[in-house]
Amino acid sequence: MSAHRQFTGASAHAETALAVSWYSVCNVPLAINPNPPNKAIPIKELDMSNVNYLPPKALRRLLSDQCQQSGIDGVDVLLYAVIGEWLCRRYGSTEDWSLPEEAVTWLAAESGFKEDQRVKATYIAKLICDYHAGRKSAHCPIFTITCDCGRQVSRKGQDAHRYPMYRCICGRSCGYHKGDGWPLGLMADREARRWRGILHQAYDQLCEQWRIDNKRGYVKLAALLGVPLHQCHFSLVVEVNRAKEIRNIMQEEIDRIQSEGQGVGGVSQQLSLVP
Repeated sequence: MSAHRQFTGASAHAETALAVSWYSVCNVPLAINPNPPNKAIPIKELDMSNVNYLPPKALRRLLSDQCQQSGIDGVDVLLYAVIGEWLCRRYGSTEDWSLPEEAVTWLAAESGFKEDQRVKATYIAKLICDYHAGRKSAHCPIFTITCDCGRQVSRKGQDAHRYPMYRCICGRSCGYHKGDGWPLGLMADREARRWRGILHQAYDQLCEQWRIDNKRGYVKLAALLGVPLHQCHFSLVVEVNRAKEIRNIMQEEIDRIQSEGQGVGGVSQQLSLVP
């Protein structure tokens, strides 16, 4: 796979990775602090394709502490911090990572948000405001997401299901974080989801060769695949051909490491993950 190629394998998903499509916080001018924003860039023109770093540790800790104090668990704090940084740069302060209470009203006036994006942004804004006000926060409201077929899909009624997911009648589905209902990646059909499992198995073997834990391995994997770190998630793969290509790249890396005698086990073993 060449550098900068989309991880999903579908151009339509370029701006929906991790279910957000806002401007890269790397590129938002520090001077943006509207009161309220009168000349905001239309959200539909913004993406996060350049986000390739960890959000500030202080902001991650702030959001983690607020979730813990509010009894909110099973969520992706890293993604919370990516959105939180965007919000603070747009509406508030990056010195103490704070937002004015009016930020929630300003978000309601923004144009171009999809329903799930507005709900998520408002939820994160309230977490930040509640932290600075010493309040506990409410859980994220239920929202709908848009399937590739164009239908709106809700997780309502799924919590009691053995495998709770966003399920569309077209056959696509995806899991979600139990703590907030945020999708675990993109909607995909059964075969694509099967290949996601294959990729996870291949990745486990690659991390073993790298002699690194799975969490830190994603940094190396992102560099290997030539994709931004925030897009380096197998749950974003929606095409089987792209999954096969990614699997082959990981196999080539395993072969390279073993041929140089740097990995675990002296002999290369092909990934026997598919029939």
